[in-house]
Amino acid sequence: MSLELMNYQPVGDKKNSDLFNEYRIKVYERRKSSGLEDLLQGVCALVVQVETGDAISYLQELYIMTPYRFREAYQNDTHRIFMLESRPEFPRYVILEPLNSDFRDDLTRLNMLYPLSRKKPNARYVGEIFATADLSETRKVLESHNIRFHYPHETENGFFSNEHFSFTFPSSITGNRVGYMPSSAFDLEALEIGRRLQLTDAEAAALQQADGKSGRMMIRGLLYGVDHMATRVLSGEREDAILEFLTMSNYYFWGAYNIADQNSSTNVTRNPNVSDDKSWLMS
Repeated sequence: MSLELMNYQPVGDKKNSDLFNEYRIKVYERRKSSGLEDLLQGVCALVVQVETGDAISYLQELYIMTPYRFREAYQNDTHRIFMLESRPEFPRYVILEPLNSDFRDDLTRLNMLYPLSRKKPNARYVGEIFATADLSETRKVLESHNIRFHYPHETENGFFSNEHFSFTFPSSITGNRVGYMPSSAFDLEALEIGRRLQLTDAEAAALQQADGKSGRMMIRGLLYGVDHMATRVLSGEREDAILEFLTMSNYYFWGAYNIADQNSSTNVTRNPNVSDDKSWLMS
Protein backbone atom coordinates (compact mmCIF):
# COMPACT_ATOMS: atom_id res chain seq x y z
CA MET A 1 0.00 0.00 0.00
CA SER A 2 1.22 3.47 -0.82
CA LEU A 3 -0.60 6.76 -0.26
CA GLU A 4 -0.20 10.38 -1.21
CA LEU A 5 -0.37 11.62 2.36
CA MET A 6 -0.80 15.30 1.56
CA ASN A 7 -4.10 14.59 -0.21
CA TYR A 8 -5.38 11.81 2.03
CA GLN A 9 -8.65 12.54 3.85
CA PRO A 10 -9.02 10.67 7.15
CA VAL A 11 -12.09 8.49 7.51
CA GLY A 12 -14.56 8.22 10.39
CA ASP A 13 -17.15 10.29 12.23
CA LYS A 14 -14.80 11.76 14.84
CA LYS A 15 -14.25 15.44 14.18
CA ASN A 16 -10.77 16.89 14.43
CA SER A 17 -9.85 20.49 15.06
CA ASP A 18 -8.61 22.79 12.30
CA LEU A 19 -5.33 23.08 14.23
CA PHE A 20 -4.90 19.30 14.18
CA ASN A 21 -5.60 19.10 10.45
CA GLU A 22 -3.14 21.92 9.76
CA TYR A 23 -0.32 20.43 11.82
CA ARG A 24 -0.94 16.89 10.56
CA ILE A 25 0.06 18.11 7.09
CA LYS A 26 2.98 20.11 8.49
CA VAL A 27 4.29 16.97 10.23
CA TYR A 28 4.14 15.02 6.97
CA GLU A 29 5.95 17.83 5.15
CA ARG A 30 8.69 18.06 7.77
CA ARG A 31 9.22 14.29 7.83
CA LYS A 32 9.64 14.25 4.09
CA SER A 33 11.89 17.30 3.82
CA SER A 34 14.12 16.10 6.68
CA GLY A 35 14.60 12.65 5.12
CA LEU A 36 12.96 10.82 8.02
CA GLU A 37 10.51 8.99 5.79
CA ASP A 38 13.38 7.60 3.73
CA LEU A 39 15.08 6.31 6.89
CA LEU A 40 12.26 4.66 8.81
CA GLN A 41 10.78 1.28 7.99
CA GLY A 42 8.30 -0.77 10.01
CA VAL A 43 7.85 -1.62 13.68
CA CYS A 44 10.32 -4.49 14.15
CA ALA A 45 9.79 -5.08 17.88
CA LEU A 46 7.38 -4.48 20.75
CA VAL A 47 8.70 -3.97 24.28
CA VAL A 48 6.88 -4.80 27.53
CA GLN A 49 8.15 -4.66 31.11
CA VAL A 50 6.72 -6.99 33.77
CA GLU A 51 7.02 -7.16 37.52
CA THR A 52 9.94 -9.07 39.06
CA GLY A 53 9.14 -12.78 39.04
CA ASP A 54 6.34 -12.51 36.47
CA ALA A 55 8.27 -13.05 33.22
CA ILE A 56 7.77 -16.81 32.84
CA SER A 57 4.09 -16.60 33.79
CA TYR A 58 3.65 -13.87 31.20
CA LEU A 59 5.48 -15.92 28.58
CA GLN A 60 3.13 -18.82 29.35
CA GLU A 61 0.18 -16.53 28.66
CA LEU A 62 1.74 -15.44 25.38
CA TYR A 63 2.25 -19.10 24.41
CA ILE A 64 -1.49 -19.68 24.86
CA MET A 65 -2.81 -16.46 23.36
CA THR A 66 -0.29 -15.66 20.60
CA PRO A 67 2.00 -17.37 18.08
CA TYR A 68 5.09 -15.97 19.87
CA ARG A 69 7.73 -18.36 21.22
CA PHE A 70 10.84 -17.86 23.33
CA ARG A 71 14.11 -17.58 21.41
CA GLU A 72 16.83 -16.30 23.77
CA ALA A 73 17.33 -14.53 27.09
CA TYR A 74 19.95 -12.09 28.32
CA GLN A 75 20.74 -10.30 31.56
CA ASN A 76 22.15 -6.84 32.13
CA ASP A 77 22.87 -5.11 35.43
CA THR A 78 19.21 -4.55 36.26
CA HIS A 79 17.01 -6.83 34.11
CA ARG A 80 16.43 -10.18 32.53
CA ILE A 81 15.58 -9.66 28.86
CA PHE A 82 13.53 -12.24 26.95
CA MET A 83 13.34 -12.27 23.15
CA LEU A 84 10.34 -13.91 21.45
CA GLU A 85 9.58 -14.45 17.77
CA SER A 86 6.77 -15.71 15.58
CA ARG A 87 7.23 -15.33 11.82
CA PRO A 88 10.26 -13.41 10.50
CA GLU A 89 8.05 -10.74 8.95
CA PHE A 90 6.25 -10.04 12.24
CA PRO A 91 7.70 -7.79 14.99
CA ARG A 92 9.74 -9.45 17.73
CA TYR A 93 8.44 -9.36 21.29
CA VAL A 94 10.84 -8.14 24.00
CA ILE A 95 10.04 -8.76 27.68
CA LEU A 96 11.96 -6.86 30.37
CA GLU A 97 11.92 -8.17 33.95
CA PRO A 98 13.70 -6.27 36.75
CA LEU A 99 16.07 -8.46 38.76
CA ASN A 100 15.01 -6.80 42.00
CA SER A 101 11.47 -5.93 43.06
CA ASP A 102 12.86 -2.68 44.50
CA PHE A 103 13.93 -1.49 41.05
CA ARG A 104 12.70 2.01 40.26
CA ASP A 105 12.89 4.12 37.12
CA ASP A 106 10.68 6.56 35.23
CA LEU A 107 8.19 3.81 34.35
CA THR A 108 7.84 2.89 38.02
CA ARG A 109 7.33 6.48 39.04
CA LEU A 110 4.69 6.92 36.35
CA ASN A 111 2.81 3.80 37.48
CA MET A 112 2.86 4.98 41.08
CA LEU A 113 0.67 7.93 40.12
CA TYR A 114 -2.32 5.64 39.52
CA PRO A 115 -4.05 3.41 42.13
CA LEU A 116 -4.47 0.34 39.92
CA SER A 117 -0.96 0.33 38.47
CA ARG A 118 0.62 0.74 41.92
CA LYS A 119 -0.07 -2.96 42.55
CA LYS A 120 2.56 -3.86 39.96
CA PRO A 121 4.60 -0.66 39.65
CA ASN A 122 7.12 -2.00 37.13
CA ALA A 123 4.60 -3.65 34.78
CA ARG A 124 3.93 -1.51 31.73
CA TYR A 125 3.83 -1.47 27.95
CA VAL A 126 7.05 0.31 27.00
CA GLY A 127 6.63 1.01 23.29
CA GLU A 128 7.54 0.10 19.73
CA ILE A 129 10.94 -0.17 18.06
CA PHE A 130 11.17 1.03 14.47
CA ALA A 131 13.70 -0.36 12.03
CA THR A 132 15.79 2.33 10.41
CA ALA A 133 18.31 2.43 7.58
CA ASP A 134 20.63 4.71 9.60
CA LEU A 135 20.32 4.92 13.39
CA SER A 136 22.63 7.90 13.85
CA GLU A 137 20.95 9.97 11.16
CA THR A 138 17.47 9.08 12.46
CA ARG A 139 18.38 10.29 15.92
CA LYS A 140 19.96 13.43 14.52
CA VAL A 141 16.84 14.28 12.53
CA LEU A 142 14.45 13.63 15.39
CA GLU A 143 16.54 15.61 17.88
CA SER A 144 16.31 18.53 15.47
CA HIS A 145 12.53 18.11 15.80
CA ASN A 146 12.82 18.47 19.60
CA ILE A 147 12.46 14.75 20.34
CA ARG A 148 14.51 13.86 23.43
CA PHE A 149 16.46 10.60 23.64
CA HIS A 150 18.02 8.72 26.52
CA TYR A 151 21.70 9.00 27.35
CA PRO A 152 23.52 6.41 29.53
CA HIS A 153 23.63 8.61 32.65
CA GLU A 154 19.89 9.33 32.41
CA THR A 155 18.40 5.85 32.66
CA GLU A 156 18.53 3.14 35.33
CA ASN A 157 18.04 0.33 32.79
CA GLY A 158 20.93 0.10 30.34
CA PHE A 159 18.66 -1.48 27.72
CA PHE A 160 17.33 1.97 26.90
CA SER A 161 20.76 3.52 26.41
CA ASN A 162 22.39 0.65 24.51
CA GLU A 163 24.51 2.01 21.65
CA HIS A 164 22.64 -0.22 19.19
CA PHE A 165 19.28 1.35 20.07
CA SER A 166 17.91 4.83 20.48
CA PHE A 167 14.92 5.25 22.80
CA THR A 168 12.96 8.41 23.38
CA PHE A 169 11.99 9.58 26.84
CA PRO A 170 8.51 8.41 27.88
CA SER A 171 5.83 10.64 26.41
CA SER A 172 4.18 13.01 28.86
CA ILE A 173 0.90 12.16 27.12
CA THR A 174 0.97 8.38 26.69
CA GLY A 175 3.86 7.28 28.92
CA ASN A 176 5.20 5.26 25.96
CA ARG A 177 8.68 5.33 24.48
CA VAL A 178 9.57 4.94 20.80
CA GLY A 179 12.74 3.05 19.95
CA TYR A 180 14.85 2.83 16.80
CA MET A 181 17.39 0.24 15.66
CA PRO A 182 19.20 -0.70 12.44
CA SER A 183 17.14 -2.82 10.05
CA SER A 184 19.48 -5.80 10.26
CA ALA A 185 20.19 -5.57 13.99
CA PHE A 186 18.42 -8.68 15.26
CA ASP A 187 21.68 -10.55 15.47
CA LEU A 188 21.15 -10.87 19.20
CA GLU A 189 24.80 -11.31 20.10
CA ALA A 190 25.71 -8.18 18.19
CA LEU A 191 23.19 -6.12 20.16
CA GLU A 192 25.31 -6.44 23.32
CA ILE A 193 22.28 -6.14 25.59
CA GLY A 194 23.79 -8.37 28.29
CA ARG A 195 25.22 -11.79 28.96
CA ARG A 196 23.47 -14.86 27.56
CA LEU A 197 21.09 -16.40 30.08
CA GLN A 198 19.90 -20.01 30.19
CA LEU A 199 16.40 -20.80 31.42
CA THR A 200 16.23 -23.04 34.46
CA ASP A 201 14.84 -26.53 34.01
CA ALA A 202 11.63 -25.44 35.74
CA GLU A 203 11.26 -22.38 33.48
CA ALA A 204 11.85 -24.41 30.33
CA ALA A 205 9.35 -27.03 31.50
CA ALA A 206 6.74 -24.33 32.18
CA LEU A 207 7.04 -23.03 28.62
CA GLN A 208 6.91 -26.55 27.18
CA GLN A 209 3.74 -27.18 29.17
CA ALA A 210 2.16 -23.99 27.80
CA ASP A 211 3.21 -24.92 24.27
CA GLY A 212 1.65 -28.33 24.67
CA LYS A 213 -1.59 -26.83 25.96
CA SER A 214 -1.69 -24.46 23.00
CA GLY A 215 -1.26 -27.44 20.65
CA ARG A 216 -4.01 -29.46 22.32
CA MET A 217 -6.38 -26.51 22.11
CA MET A 218 -5.45 -26.08 18.42
CA ILE A 219 -5.03 -22.34 18.94
CA ARG A 220 -1.62 -21.60 17.49
CA GLY A 221 -2.57 -22.37 13.89
CA LEU A 222 -5.44 -19.90 14.12
CA LEU A 223 -3.34 -16.94 15.24
CA TYR A 224 -1.46 -14.45 13.10
CA GLY A 225 0.80 -11.58 14.09
CA VAL A 226 0.13 -8.43 16.08
CA ASP A 227 -1.74 -6.03 13.82
CA HIS A 228 -1.98 -3.09 16.21
CA MET A 229 -1.17 -1.83 19.69
CA ALA A 230 -3.56 0.44 21.58
CA THR A 231 -2.87 3.20 24.11
CA ARG A 232 -5.53 5.00 26.13
CA VAL A 233 -5.21 8.77 26.54
CA LEU A 234 -7.35 11.51 28.02
CA SER A 235 -9.85 12.98 25.54
CA GLY A 236 -8.28 16.42 25.74
CA GLU A 237 -4.89 14.99 24.75
CA ARG A 238 -6.06 12.83 21.85
CA GLU A 239 -4.91 15.10 19.04
CA ASP A 240 -1.60 15.88 20.75
CA ALA A 241 -0.89 12.15 21.19
CA ILE A 242 -1.57 11.47 17.51
CA LEU A 243 0.60 14.35 16.29
CA GLU A 244 3.40 13.30 18.63
CA PHE A 245 3.40 9.75 17.28
CA LEU A 246 3.25 10.98 13.68
CA THR A 247 6.29 13.15 14.40
CA MET A 248 8.32 10.17 15.64
CA SER A 249 7.23 7.63 13.02
CA ASN A 250 6.46 7.15 9.34
CA TYR A 251 2.79 6.43 10.09
CA TYR A 252 -0.19 8.47 8.92
CA PHE A 253 -3.50 9.31 10.58
CA TRP A 254 -5.99 6.89 9.00
CA GLY A 255 -9.10 8.13 10.82
CA ALA A 256 -11.20 8.04 13.97
CA TYR A 257 -14.61 6.81 15.10
CA ASN A 258 -16.70 7.69 18.13
CA ILE A 259 -17.71 4.76 20.38
CA ALA A 260 -20.70 6.26 22.17
CA ASP A 261 -21.49 3.38 24.52
CA GLN A 262 -17.90 3.41 25.79
CA ASN A 263 -17.66 7.19 26.04
CA SER A 264 -14.51 7.10 23.91
CA SER A 265 -13.18 7.16 20.39
CA THR A 266 -10.90 4.89 18.40
CA ASN A 267 -8.12 6.74 16.58
CA VAL A 268 -5.98 4.84 14.10
CA THR A 269 -2.55 5.51 12.63
CA ARG A 270 -1.10 3.16 10.01
CA ASN A 271 2.08 2.54 8.04
CA PRO A 272 1.43 3.53 4.40
CA ASN A 273 4.29 1.39 3.08
CA VAL A 274 3.31 -2.13 4.12
CA SER A 275 0.88 -4.43 2.36
CA ASP A 276 0.04 -6.22 5.63
CA ASP A 277 -0.48 -4.38 8.93
CA LYS A 278 1.00 -7.36 10.78
CA SER A 279 4.31 -7.12 8.93
CA TRP A 280 7.21 -4.75 9.55
CA LEU A 281 8.70 -5.39 6.09
CA MET A 282 8.18 -2.55 3.65
CA SER A 283 6.38 -3.36 0.39
